[in-house]
Amino acid sequence: MNSQSPSLPRLAIVVPCYNESEVFSYCLTELGGYLGRMISDGMISPASYLLFVDDGSRDDTWRQISAATKSHAHVRGLKLSCNKGHQAALLTGLANADNADAIVSIDADLQDDINAIGEMVKSYVAGHDVVYGVRASRQTDTALQAHDGGGFLPPHDHDGGQAGLQPCGFPSFEQQGAGCAAGIS
Repeated sequence: MNSQSPSLPRLAIVVPCYNESEVFSYCLTELGGYLGRMISDGMISPASYLLFVDDGSRDDTWRQISAATKSHAHVRGLKLSCNKGHQAALLTGLANADNADAIVSIDADLQDDINAIGEMVKSYVAGHDVVYGVRASRQTDTALQAHDGGGFLPPHDHDGGQAGLQPCGFPSFEQQGAGCAAGIS
């Protein structure tokens, strides 16, 4: 359990990005607006922020991230020198979410419900160190998303039920001193 303090938690929302030029503006607007509402509602610290990690995009994703850092006080950006993969971009973001009490990750395409972030913050404030989301339904997924999501389903046991861990959406973690650093552009 986290050691609660009377102050509001400083939240970092880490967003790995690869060739997200077409969705970046929408993502920034939606997440920025939601972050602002959580701050206004007194759920999180005004020092909370969005951390976009460009995973070596070939389009103008980094240019948009860089511009957003100049025009939005709550936006930070990291740029990987080349495409290292989604998990490397996510890990880089988690490792560089400095001074955050809680970290949530979400993909730039916002296929997961951003409203779950508020529920995760409530769970964190209630004393949970790790909170993760499990998608209730994949009915609105495209065929590719459903196929990709199915890759994370655990094996079935002999009774036809699922054995092992359930698939999860985006995790939220209490930061415990990341211990590694990556270059910040």
